[in-house]
Amino acid sequence: MDGDGIKFSIIVPAHNTAPYLNACVNSIVKQDYGNWEAIFIDDGSTDGTSEALDNFCDQDTRIRVVHKICEGVSVARNVGLELACGEWICFLDSDDEYSADLLRRIDELLKRNVNFDIVRFCYDVVMDDGRVDSTTSQELRCGMFSGEQILGGSASALGMCAWNCWDKVYRRTFLIGHGIKFDQEMSIGEDTLFATRCLSLAQKVLCTNIRGYRYRRRNGSASVVAFEKSRESLIRSFTLLHEMWESNLTAGRKACLLNIAVRILFLPNRMALVHSSVFDKLIVPFLLYNGKLKGRLFGFVYRFPVKWIKIMLLKII
Repeated sequence: MDGDGIKFSIIVPAHNTAPYLNACVNSIVKQDYGNWEAIFIDDGSTDGTSEALDNFCDQDTRIRVVHKICEGVSVARNVGLELACGEWICFLDSDDEYSADLLRRIDELLKRNVNFDIVRFCYDVVMDDGRVDSTTSQELRCGMFSGEQILGGSASALGMCAWNCWDKVYRRTFLIGHGIKFDQEMSIGEDTLFATRCLSLAQKVLCTNIRGYRYRRRNGSASVVAFEKSRESLIRSFTLLHEMWESNLTAGRKACLLNIAVRILFLPNRMALVHSSVFDKLIVPFLLYNGKLKGRLFGFVYRFPVKWIKIMLLKII
């Protein structure tokens, strides 16, 4: 291992999350396992986050803080990846929390199983009022899977692909060996491209029932309010992944692309797709030839030549 034997590097981008920072940092510091480093990247905060992080750094030598101008979460996470010394890479958002036993339980798994690239665990979705949203909290099928199987939804109890970067730990040499970083053109939905690239290259992924992450769904967070940017990011993810995978479009990769296409369809203001040339030239043909019934129906309607009829039909399917 590098970095004097550090096992886990926890990368935490932070931008104006002062009200949540204490809970986030404490969820790391109070782990019942001690062999970790935490790298906080202060992405141009103006609300007291910068000063709070410096105070935490003074109190625990395992915490490092980098202050930089605001360039977005992808750039911030890439800075963390450059600085990380641990054998395994973890991600935590600065308004979220780890369970107190997450790192210990993962370390116990790593001692028994050594030959895999990624470990995936479960998460809870926590509302602003502290309630756990049981309808969106994650359940996994436990066991060893290929990345291909997970892309196809085999490891999820809901048959869903694994979109997030923060519900996994990654072997650092795996990320370095494949040159995997975050797309710095994306500030929303960047998880989709990063996670799917990782899974498409992973030979072995261990899925566990460890419930180790509390994802805070707060009013006003970027993932809730910026639907248009989310649509643009998903279209970019689809385009880049399709380009990378076109010559070897396995069943799992095809399922992943279909999932992304469906997510694009069901974001609010579907009419905006009428003006997207990328959607017209790339995603619609993919839906027509690879989609299930509703996807093919959408593709057919989208290609309808009379615009006002097309818009009317798009509103009802």
